[in-house]
Amino acid sequence: MGNDTDDEKMARARQLGTTVGVAPSFRSAERAEKRREFNKKLEEKQQALEAERIESEMRTKEEEEAAIKELRKNLYVKANPVPSFYKEGPPPKFVPKKIPLTRAKSPKLTRGRSCDGAHGSPAEDKCSPSRRARRSITPNSVSNK
Repeated sequence: MGNDTDDEKMARARQLGTTVGVAPSFRSAERAEKRREFNKKLEEKQQALEAERIESEMRTKEEEEAAIKELRKNLYVKANPVPSFYKEGPPPKFVPKKIPLTRAKSPKLTRGRSCDGAHGSPAEDKCSPSRRARRSITPNSVSNK
């Protein structure tokens, strides 16, 4: 009975109705290997994306530099011959005629007739309607009419 194989032991245990303990088989080594491969592929993918991004940045930078270089080349100011009017002398100065001054009139500082309407006839009242409407010049008056 000492040379029984595992299959025979399990068959006997089934007949007797007992269970035989079997050591668990772990696949952690396989899973660790698969994980390493996955991480390696993921890292390669990230490196490829990074390289593509750097290449794209370099390409855009070169394009910008080429555009700036072309713009500077086109904006370069080249010397032109001097126009003839710079070589001529300055134009003659315009001298305006002096107009004689007008004579100043002295203002009328005398007061004319009073416009109160106290005079007898309206024919004598020669005040304009705008002067007649003015009654007070004090700052506290509410209305001037």
